[in-house]
This record gives sequence, C-alpha cells and structure tokens, in this order.
Amino acid sequence: MGRSVVGRVLPYDINPWGVHPLRRIIQREIDFDAMRRGEVEVYVSATAVRSGRLRVFDGSRIDVDVVLASACLPTLFQAVTIDGEEYWDGGYAGNPSLLPLVDHAEARDLLVVQINPVGRDEAPTTAPDILDRMNEITFNASLVKELRILGLLQIVAPEADRACEQHPFLARVRDLRAHRIDGGDELARFSASSKTEAPAALIRSLHDLGWQQADAWLVEHRADLGRRQTLDLASLAIA
Repeated sequence: MGRSVVGRVLPYDINPWGVHPLRRIIQREIDFDAMRRGEVEVYVSATAVRSGRLRVFDGSRIDVDVVLASACLPTLFQAVTIDGEEYWDGGYAGNPSLLPLVDHAEARDLLVVQINPVGRDEAPTTAPDILDRMNEITFNASLVKELRILGLLQIVAPEADRACEQHPFLARVRDLRAHRIDGGDELARFSASSKTEAPAALIRSLHDLGWQQADAWLVEHRADLGRRQTLDLASLAIA
C-alpha cells in the first residue's frame, strides 16, 4: 500500500503525478490581475518545508501556486514548489501572520476572524478526537504567539517614546486597536475533521454561522471601531 502517516496513504503514493484538484478551479474563479490592481492589500502565508520558516507573499506575488501552497496539508497534497522551495500550509508557521498587517496597513484597527476554537470543555480521549485537538493547538499556536508579542509590545511602548520615534513599527503597535470575532460555542461543536469535509449542508451551516457571529459582534462593538480595542492584548501577553 506504500508509505503512510497515522494510517493515511501519502499523496506521493496515490498521486505520483502531483495533479492538484483545485488548480483549475482557482485559475477559473480568481482574477489575480484584478486583485493586484485593487485597493485592498492581500497577504498569503506559506511554510517552507525544509527550513520551517514562514514566508509571507504580498499581492504582487500572489498567484495560483501561492494559494495552493497556503492551503497545502501535507497528508492530502504534495508540497507546492515556488522559487525552488517546497511549501506547506502557512498555518504551521503563521495562522494568519498579523505582523505584515500591523507593519504596512494605514488603519489602526486590526480585526481577527478566528475559525479554530482556542479551547475545549473536555480533554479528548479517542484517537480521532486527540488528533483533531493536536491539529487545533498546532494551528492556533502561531496566532497565540503573535497576539502575545503584540500585547507585550503594547505594555512597554507607552514608556518608550524615544524607541517609538526610532522604530515606526513599535509606534503602530502602541496605537493598535485589536478586535476578534470567533465562532464561539457553536463553532467549537464542529470537530477539526470537518475541515476536510465539504457537503453543501455543512458549507451553508458554516456560512450562516459566520454571518451570525459577525452581525452579533457588530451590534455589540461597532461603536468601538476607531475608538478603542475590544481584544485586550496586554492580558493575553501576561496570561
């Protein structure tokens, strides 16, 4: 049957030609030239397989291969080669990477839409649930780390006026207003394995849940945008 990882046959065995089922769909549905001409800045992350380092692609560099690399789960797809380097899903090193947004965006409000549950009410005990929770923790780790870094910088920045003058990034972090929308308990009821499922009913359910959570957040916090942050980064930094 060939090589396997945790009972999975590797994509190099079942798909030796490296044909990616999403390539034609992405080519058909996404106008990359229009995206580059647009006013919205887009950043996409991928993880270099050999070095484990995060690479952030800006809009001028984003193409089909970058999109495929950013969602390349190594148990499902072969690594995507860009500029001679193999890449896997960016979530392993930055999920998402917030620092480019803080560094380059003119807006001081940063809104994180989090789709991976941070916590679970109970510890998993079955093999599928344990693997699911391992994946959640792995993909949340980089986001938690970046939020803590931003929180630590916000703690020290008000006392470091000279440093803020010399380092514009620190000044932007000092003035940053962070916010977060997540799926709450409703999203937590879905197991991590649902990420590999795509029945129409599930997609519609997740779509509706996203709108509901966003609407509820706006009702509560719309007036805070541009005025104060609703995600206390400092408390995350010292938690």
